Amino acid sequence: MRKYKHIPNPYPSGILCQTLDSCLFNKRAKIIPFTNNSNSRFTYLHADNKLDKARHYKIEQSCNGLLLWRSIPGDLPSDAGTKVIPQGGSFYVGNPSTGHYVRIDKFGYEFHPKFSNPFLVFEPWKSPHYKIIFLTKLDGDRNKPTTKMEMSVYSSETGSWSKVDFLTSFPNNIYYFDNGVYCNGAIHWFAIGKSAVYFDVDRLCVKNLPTLPLPLSDLLKDVYFGECGGNIHLIVAKYNEKLRYDIWELKEDYSGWIVRYYIDLTSLQSDRGHFDVSCVVRQPTKEDEDEEAMLAIVAVEMRKLVAYNLKDHSSRIIYEIKERRYLPDLHHQYFETLAGDAVLGDMDLLTVIFLLLPVKDLLRSKCVCKKWKSLISEDQFCYQHTLGLCRKYKHIPNPYPSGILCQTIDSCLFFKRAKIIFFCLKF
Repeated sequence: MRKYKHIPNPYPSGILCQTLDSCLFNKRAKIIPFTNNSNSRFTYLHADNKLDKARHYKIEQSCNGLLLWRSIPGDLPSDAGTKVIPQGGSFYVGNPSTGHYVRIDKFGYEFHPKFSNPFLVFEPWKSPHYKIIFLTKLDGDRNKPTTKMEMSVYSSETGSWSKVDFLTSFPNNIYYFDNGVYCNGAIHWFAIGKSAVYFDVDRLCVKNLPTLPLPLSDLLKDVYFGECGGNIHLIVAKYNEKLRYDIWELKEDYSGWIVRYYIDLTSLQSDRGHFDVSCVVRQPTKEDEDEEAMLAIVAVEMRKLVAYNLKDHSSRIIYEIKERRYLPDLHHQYFETLAGDAVLGDMDLLTVIFLLLPVKDLLRSKCVCKKWKSLISEDQFCYQHTLGLCRKYKHIPNPYPSGILCQTIDSCLFFKRAKIIFFCLKF
């Protein structure tokens, strides 16, 4: 489950925020970059109205550069408390930085208590293909020790859905299907006062997560549960300590939890002391490319988004609402990457080849051919898309390619030659 953990995940460059109005009417989301220091520096991500005739679009998940949208046809039910949403509609998977999307049939999925949330799985360091996974409870009898369940999986490699039924012991609690985090081949659920479990997708089994090493007498509340860089993070707070949060990290062998960071929000004092951690993200540092900054994106009083550095405990405002409105309540990580476009089918072959090469810095001749596209990349772009594999695998004795051989039809038939384009490697 953890064999790919040493390979770095791509860095998110911002956060996607979607209000209820944007979801229901405007079909858009707001992109707020982490480097933003001005309220005017944000852009909108618009759902393509040509995708289908659905009236509502909602971002379900973000995963390493791809987004999972869900379209909802017709009007929403008048009962706001129900979880049942009209059937129909489609899933859409796309790259928000390029605007390329593909439509996927929902395969009978409904927004209903017996269905889990859909999970988008895209791990480009393992496979260029993505998956959509959701679970269904087929037998919810509380008196039975096991539950009959069904896992539905869409694979972009095959372009089709598949189903598998299995029996497992699963907590009979609706909470678990509303909240789940995918990481390293498993879906994890956690809530204070409830059973913490994870579902191994390959082995089709449910196992218990370790309990937090905290006294039961402490009044605790879970503030955040999510994934960052291949690690599961949990943020809990004591009711008598509203300005300090401990960030727990699940050990690699799932044997327990350790306190990795803490958040001290005393410098962000507000009138009502309302804070909400949206996500924990990794960011590259300009000083040392081998070092990473860890940021917690905190919503303050539902009017500010603050990037809090977990290592030096500095903070800065990346977005603030001046007027009498509130921050969007649906937050997702935003990645600027081309990695997902290869599987979406909207990228030229030569670009796909370059993105798969294990090089950190890449220079390509500007005048290769009039009909060929030029690709000149900077350090950060190449590191983002090739994930620095060459630097990570220097101990492996496999030979490194020094260039690429290109041969046109004319060269093949008449000139008996090929053109060599050299890479520029820098470690």
